[in-house]
This record gives sequence, C-alpha cells and structure tokens, in this order.
Amino acid sequence: MYKKKQDVKPDVVLKEYWKDNVRFADFFNAVLFNGKQLIDPDELSDADTESGFIIENKNYASSVSAARDNIKVWKRFGISLALLGMENQDSVHYGMPVRIMGYDYSAYKKQCDAIAAKNKKQGVKISGEYLSGIKKTDRIYPVITVVVYYGQEPWDGPVSLYGMFGMPEELKSFINDYKITLVEARNGNMKFHSKDNKDFFNIMGKILNCKRVTKSVKNEIIKYCNDNSVEVPVIKAVARAAKANIDYSVLETGDDVMCVLFDEIEKKGIKEGIKEGRKEGIMAIIKMCYEFGIPEELIPGKICSNMDISLEEASGYIKEYKN
Repeated sequence: MYKKKQDVKPDVVLKEYWKDNVRFADFFNAVLFNGKQLIDPDELSDADTESGFIIENKNYASSVSAARDNIKVWKRFGISLALLGMENQDSVHYGMPVRIMGYDYSAYKKQCDAIAAKNKKQGVKISGEYLSGIKKTDRIYPVITVVVYYGQEPWDGPVSLYGMFGMPEELKSFINDYKITLVEARNGNMKFHSKDNKDFFNIMGKILNCKRVTKSVKNEIIKYCNDNSVEVPVIKAVARAAKANIDYSVLETGDDVMCVLFDEIEKKGIKEGIKEGRKEGIMAIIKMCYEFGIPEELIPGKICSNMDISLEEASGYIKEYKN
C-alpha cells in the first residue's frame, strides 16, 4: 500500500488528461456532433485559460477574473471556427449558469477588444465603428463551454439562467435565457472513438452508478482495467475524478497499482456509507423526540449525548429534518 503523500495537485491531473488534443476533440465530437468526427485534433490549439474584464460605472470600476480548466481554439485553414471550453465539476454548483455566462462573456469581450485595438491602429471612419471600435464587416467566433460533472449524486442544479429565477411566466418573453451544456460522467452512452475516453467514462459509470463501491464492484472494475489494458493517464484521471486519496506520481500499470487505486475508492465509499448511516441515526433520534413530545429546546442535547456531536451540528440536523 502506498503511503507517500500526493506530489501532484489533484485538479492538475484532470486538466492534463483533457489537455491532450485527441481526447479533447473526441469528447467534443461526442457531445456536440453525436460522435461524428468533425473536429480534427490537429485543428486544435491551446488558448489562455486566464481571462478577465472590468465592470465600470460612474462611481467605481470592479475587475472580474476567471480561470477555465481547459480551453482550445478550433481553427480550419487558419480561420477560427470556435473557442471550446471545458469545466470540471465534482460537486453541484447552483450558480453554474451565471458562472459559465461570465466565462463566455469574458471570451467574447477579449475578442472584441482585440478587434477594436487592431482597428484603432488602422483608423475607423463611420460613427458606429468609432463608438465600438468594431467594423460592420468584423466577426467574432462562438464560445462553447461544456461542464463535466463527476459527482456521486445526480446533478440537481439549474442548467439555464431561467432555472435560477423565481419569476412570473409573463416576464419570460422579456428575459434572455442562458443555457449550459452539462455532461454527467455517470452517463456513458456517448459515442467515443478514443479508447482512453471510452475507458474513462466506462469506469466512472461503474463507480458513480452504484450506491457504494463494494468489493465486487471494485473487482469488476479491476477486471475491466486488466482486460482492456487501461492506460496510466486514464487511471490517474479516474483517481482524481473519484477523489481517491493516493499519490498520482507513483501510479504505473499493473494489477497491484489498480488494486491500490480501487482500495482507496472502496474506502471512500465505506466512509461515505458510515457517514450516511450516522445521519440516518441522528434523523431517527429527532423523529422519535418529536413523536414522544420532548420539548424542542431539549432535542439538541438528546442528539449530542447519543451521537457525540456539537450543539451546532445537532441544530443543523434539526433544521434539515424540519425542512
């Protein structure tokens, strides 16, 4: 069993996996074009993941910065067709539409600023061009961002700006929506051509589509890895996406290493199972207290004495129970 601490930051592992043009192109072909090979890996180039913009009014200016996980420019014959961005997400984000909208706006603003700077040097004559710095014939290219969700629980967050509003139906026609493209790693029904991507999503599906990774599930995954000669980058990416607490730098091919990886995933599942069982026990105590008419102010103390938690934690469970 490896005891060495991680030498590589977990987030870097997934970013490195998707940095590969073959995997990246294959993923976007699967998501956007149902597996048709329209994006050639040779047509992709890395773009700056750091972006930002300034929000100004009469009284103040506020800077907004954004760092994407992976972003590439798709060019054909020297012409930019689209900017393709990917966000890795391991927990539900209830403000994701606004977050993605900010990323995309920043990318569009960057394009407009670059065009305006170029036109300024050449000079503009028409008033509309002078105001914006953009000529009537200038064009920007679209930005497409895909969110890849690796969480254990199904995504229950909004997938559009409308999903974040509590608004009368009559207002919808006056408010622009902003949709996000979300892919859940548990859904392995996409048409991949890259073996690495097939293996990655097949393994993630096996991990995420069971309540807990038991010994039999672990053995099934190890057998899959052995039978399909799963590559090291895929194993590392699975380790990160599954939040296995291992040292990525010592991973090599072979049965022993895969056993180590899935031992850690199994341990994580056991811990989550214990945590869930503990929560069920606390909720049962609260339910019993209410049924027996115990005064509400005494219930936190009952929970603390039976489950060894703080009053603050007990109050949180009571609030959750009542909701």
